[in-house]
Amino acid sequence: MFTGMNSSFDPARHPRGLDGRFTPAPPPEDPDIGLAADLADPTPAPAPSSAVLPDSLEERLRLAANPACPPATLVFLAGDEDEDVRRCVAANPNTPAGTLAELAADPDEIVRQRVAYNDSTPPEVLAADPDGRVRAGVAAGSNTPPDLLTRLAEDESDGVRWHVANNPNTPPETLTHLAADTAAAVRSAAAGNPNSPPEALTVLADDHESRASRRYVAANPNTPPDVLDRLAVDGDWRVRRGVAGNPNTPPGALAVLAADPDEHVRAVAEAGLPDTPPDRVAELARYDNNRVRRRVAMRAGLPAAILAELAADPELDVRCGVANNPATPPELLVFLAGDEDEDVRRCVAANPNTPAGVLAELAADDHEWVSEAARSNPGFSAPGVAAHAGLLAD
Repeated sequence: MFTGMNSSFDPARHPRGLDGRFTPAPPPEDPDIGLAADLADPTPAPAPSSAVLPDSLEERLRLAANPACPPATLVFLAGDEDEDVRRCVAANPNTPAGTLAELAADPDEIVRQRVAYNDSTPPEVLAADPDGRVRAGVAAGSNTPPDLLTRLAEDESDGVRWHVANNPNTPPETLTHLAADTAAAVRSAAAGNPNSPPEALTVLADDHESRASRRYVAANPNTPPDVLDRLAVDGDWRVRRGVAGNPNTPPGALAVLAADPDEHVRAVAEAGLPDTPPDRVAELARYDNNRVRRRVAMRAGLPAAILAELAADPELDVRCGVANNPATPPELLVFLAGDEDEDVRRCVAANPNTPAGVLAELAADDHEWVSEAARSNPGFSAPGVAAHAGLLAD
């Protein structure tokens, strides 16, 4: 896989050269899905090669928390009488699926919660758990199948439904259903989901009980232009800022927003206007607001030098904007494919300019959303790419 990205982009140091938050609304307080902090010392302990376990509780905790701990050892530790050891085993990415299924019936609810948030856990195992926090973990899972998310969309817990509404694997028709949910937080999560269809977003644009819903609709790239025209004159400046940053916003609405009374709204709109002078675009690329820089990063025909500068931006949203831009050159996409954040790698994986060799590596990414985006890229069908991805995955 790719190594971690450097703090700045230097093409000379990347000789391989040629070959996207939405920020979700915070979940409702019910249920409290926060997990208790690990009691184990975070310093990894050397993992023994045999199933001979130490007598010391401290050593067993360190062993159970060690991501390099062999699966066979974790199987033994899963039967430990100490609940803190079992909690660490439940959260360990090396714990076998069968052992996680057994821990799903553990009497300790924190053990079950951690099983629910472990990507190796078969989602069906905990979907009917009596603890809402456990079901919320299933609803948040990247490997939870769409049909199970649809079932969880009917859950009695607002927190579970919020996670369903926020999960990018949730089917469009389920998100349309959640757009009419009784909980405002659930509706706002659906409004920010990139899978939400235009018809659901049109309904949510009129959600006057939840300003958050309108804000997320304004920023969602699936929102129809006529709805964005309407939201461009919304009384909430955050809604107008979202419209200004939306790539679907019609030029007429952007021109109106470029004269908005709020300076941040004006700057975001300027960053998106096609006739903004190059000198001003260069200034906006260094603006002290990440939404402005992200909108610059999404511009068509942006000079490569500005794209390279923004590719090393400290803000995730800005790097996603560069990774999403069809004008981003392949050498920058190679650089961004090594980003530590999976959202940036997912955007690279979906970019039509991403080189075939990079797609093969991203198709073997540990994060399922990244892998699926790479395999869905038309470039993945090039001869030999799929076979190379299979070798990398092995």
